[in-house]
Amino acid sequence: MIPKKFSGKTTSTTFNMRRRIFLLPFLLLWGAGGCYVKSKCYHNRDCDAPRICRQGRCILECTEHSDCNTLFGMEYVCAENRCVYPPECALCSFPQATASCVHGVCTMGSCEEGYYNINGDAGDGCEYACVPAASGVEVCDGRDNDCDGARDEDFDLRNDPFNCGECNVICTSGQHSDPTCTSGRCFYTCHEGWFDNNRDPDDGCEATACEPAEEICDGRDNDCDCPGDTDSDTLHCESGDEGVDEGFDKTLPETCGPYCVQCAYDHAEARCEDGECRLGQCDDGWWNIDAKESNGCEYECVSTGEEACDDWDNDCDGFVDEDGVCGTTCPPDMVAVGTAFCIDRYAASRPDATATDQGNDGSQAMSRPGVLPWMVNPMTDTHLTEFEAACVAAGKRLCRKEEWFAACTGPSASTYVFGNTFDREICNCVDTYCDDYCTANGIPPGDCFTGTNCGYTYNCFHVDPTGMHSGCTNEYGTFDINGNVWEVVLSTSDPRGFEVRGGAFNCASPATRLQCSFNAAWSELFAGFRCCMDAPGKRKRR
Repeated sequence: MIPKKFSGKTTSTTFNMRRRIFLLPFLLLWGAGGCYVKSKCYHNRDCDAPRICRQGRCILECTEHSDCNTLFGMEYVCAENRCVYPPECALCSFPQATASCVHGVCTMGSCEEGYYNINGDAGDGCEYACVPAASGVEVCDGRDNDCDGARDEDFDLRNDPFNCGECNVICTSGQHSDPTCTSGRCFYTCHEGWFDNNRDPDDGCEATACEPAEEICDGRDNDCDCPGDTDSDTLHCESGDEGVDEGFDKTLPETCGPYCVQCAYDHAEARCEDGECRLGQCDDGWWNIDAKESNGCEYECVSTGEEACDDWDNDCDGFVDEDGVCGTTCPPDMVAVGTAFCIDRYAASRPDATATDQGNDGSQAMSRPGVLPWMVNPMTDTHLTEFEAACVAAGKRLCRKEEWFAACTGPSASTYVFGNTFDREICNCVDTYCDDYCTANGIPPGDCFTGTNCGYTYNCFHVDPTGMHSGCTNEYGTFDINGNVWEVVLSTSDPRGFEVRGGAFNCASPATRLQCSFNAAWSELFAGFRCCMDAPGKRKRR
């Protein structure tokens, strides 16, 4: 075939090819400066601070608090583009009440069953213990049936003839009379045309004519000079009418009110106010603890001032050594976290556990050193029920997330139980025994790998008996709350109903997973727990 003679013209295809070749260097230069895409990240260290690595991209973890909700929880706040657990949430708890902490704001929720927030003060939580009775409807029985902080408040014990002075005290009267109650005392009024000449309540108003006698203060017309119902109260010649009790001062405690009640209370001053007897000041050494007037000042106590830790009711409020004056006294196997609650000193173990076997007895949780902790794998709802029951059997309860976090971070709100800087050898983690392995196997220190996840290199990680790592603690005194086994805690913010905290002996990236704020979202792990209990409260005086 004879080739065609070049005519000086180019086809469209040839031209386009030449144009691409001509433009290629410029495209490369433009791409280098204008559309360069950074390579995929694998670790946070691949990104420039404050960005972090998420799904291969360097991003800001957050720009506002709500950005933390999904990955971390409603408690977290956005600080310098990182989601952090705020210290305000660490001790977010209220006695006998639920608590929620949203973006660092702690709020009291509903009261636990049997407790009520009567005083409206969240500071003491739901302070009022009460069991509703009579279907929660107040009846007159000396009890707070509707649990509103008051007893028999719907009944007028001063003036109710069916509950006069006390519940179910029914005033009665004899013939031609009606019973009445005033200042908690029973009286009776005569019908019109009938008179009580003999002052005998058993036969009521026995006479049809008034027999004059010396006038006394009793709500009767003793000297028979009353013209009739002058006060238009439908009662004929009774208290308030002209000629009845004339000359007597009914504002005095000796002759108080319409029927001249003689006010008197045990160990207390008696007063007459607005025509009714009132309890006045208690005598020295006596106190009205039960808030009832009928029995006066019933509580004998010598006040020595503010409450002190001396097994005595110093402030005479009916309680001994209350409000934490003696500190929080926890059982020997627990430690106090502030004055709010007690937490097990050691991770839970079974009653038959030994240093080499975690045992099989699931009857109750123990807190003791030198034995293998109670652990399960995987973590399930069934195990959560077992953990809760084991704590209850020990007279305690499974710890809540907020309690566990407070115990882990300690008084200084640190990142780990032992401080803010990670140290692989303080608590039992996957990397704790790397240098020990090298020593035991003759690997020189210069050749011994002790970096992150070195435990996987030497396969030298294992669970330890409780309390074996003496430095794995803080001022509160728990042991192994970081490392060894994960610890399950109750949570209202996690859809599972629980969270898994603290890290474990076999988990990678221990510097992250041992952080007190870390919550393991997977179930294939070695999960344990520990128990908590409310701090001992007020003790009634013996």
